[in-house]
Amino acid sequence: SDLIIVRFGGCRPQVPQEQSPSPSPCRPKDKMAHRLSMVILLSWKTLCRTQQLSPFQPVDGGVGRACRGAHSHDSRSSYFHVFGRLPGLESCLQHCIDEPLCRGVEYVDRTGRCEVWIRTEGIESSEARRGSLCLAYVPQPTSTMTSTTVTLASKEHCESDAVVLDLHHSLNHSNLGGLGPNDGEENIRYSKVGQVNGASFDLVVTAYSDYTKDTHPNGLAGKFGLINLKAGMSLDANFSFEDSASGAPVVLDAFLFSFFDIDSGYTVRERLLVNGYEQFMLSESSDVMVAELDGPGGPHGGLFASSAFGGGCDNPKDPLRLHEPVNCSGEVVDLRKRTVTFLFANRSWFTVRLRLACDNQATCQGGRNFLFAGSSSLRYSCDEAPLVHS
Repeated sequence: SDLIIVRFGGCRPQVPQEQSPSPSPCRPKDKMAHRLSMVILLSWKTLCRTQQLSPFQPVDGGVGRACRGAHSHDSRSSYFHVFGRLPGLESCLQHCIDEPLCRGVEYVDRTGRCEVWIRTEGIESSEARRGSLCLAYVPQPTSTMTSTTVTLASKEHCESDAVVLDLHHSLNHSNLGGLGPNDGEENIRYSKVGQVNGASFDLVVTAYSDYTKDTHPNGLAGKFGLINLKAGMSLDANFSFEDSASGAPVVLDAFLFSFFDIDSGYTVRERLLVNGYEQFMLSESSDVMVAELDGPGGPHGGLFASSAFGGGCDNPKDPLRLHEPVNCSGEVVDLRKRTVTFLFANRSWFTVRLRLACDNQATCQGGRNFLFAGSSSLRYSCDEAPLVHS
């Protein structure tokens, strides 16, 4: 077969039946070749939901080939990110899919070493190497990486129907994934963040995957919600709205939700996989790279990735005043370029995958904070327009 296809039959992947083994001894190269003919299953919810195919194409036959750039000896370390001791080829392919700049992978089955190639021109050549597998990644036509720009928000571009979400002074409980600092329910609860028909509602964040954090406590950072994540890890989180008095789900006709300070450290890069939105807004010349995962219509899903370095000195202070420049170690940072704002409609919940991808597993240490709030300077409710333009 010329293609490895990631295929889903409904939301439960169909397990392929392996062929009976040959009575003759199977050489390592033959084992790898057998993988090329198998349907590889990846448990990524968005691919499941959209029922799409994601092809990987062998380079020069794939088996026994090491990926290279312009020629067979072109293998600069800047061309790829390295992941070591992975449990299988499927994990390597997943790292590629999670990387918006991915152009292919080289995988060594014996050691679990995975190179995720991000060279702009892609993988153009290969070199013979026993035990290696080289695959080019060919994204679907409907899954494109862009640096989409939008007109910056103004009084004329506010959302008249959007319910205002205000997280300032709202933290009531913090025990996401059972990691504290509070006891009891394993969530983060932000109380009375908004109102519908005069009744207050809460924002509740719950983990529905394994969760590992670093040392910083979850909860609030001024006017922003905060979730801390350990480097190299990911978190699938559900954001839901509940009536403050009864705990019943609250459906909002329209609301805005934003993630801020999307940047990278020395060895880690921030990633967001967001599902269920109607639109998303970025600034002009945004530092956030986008890979949309759906075709026309909605609701949508997309992967949003950092492309610029950032430290603590450029953290935002007010979600509605991002237009005010920040001087960080002599560099002027436009906080709008590291923000994405989503418009949701007729929902009581949505899901987000937070991920800290490491360039090198050997130096994958520490953690980073993901900041979020409702509106931002990019788009906001018309009721908030005076706060933006004051």
